[in-house]
Amino acid sequence: SDAGIGVRVLVDGAWGFAGTGLMGAKEIERVANLAVEIARSSRPLLRTPVVLADEQPVETFWERNSRDTSLQSASSSTCKCWIRRWGS
Repeated sequence: SDAGIGVRVLVDGAWGFAGTGLMGAKEIERVANLAVEIARSSRPLLRTPVVLADEQPVETFWERNSRDTSLQSASSSTCKCWIRRWGS
């Protein structure tokens, strides 16, 4: 399958990332939890914690025609992206 998700989180000043090609609800929850675990594990290695700008979360939506994989169609599969801050 060409589908998949990536989850990026910021926890206590540390980034965590995990991804999967499976799209079930339990798998997505597992990957989100894994991203948090990775961020928490990397926290002791940071010299300077990451701090995001104090902005409101943004939700955006875009579609791409799954038959056309050219860059010109990138604004036309369906993807929802959420940007939000994660706490501990």
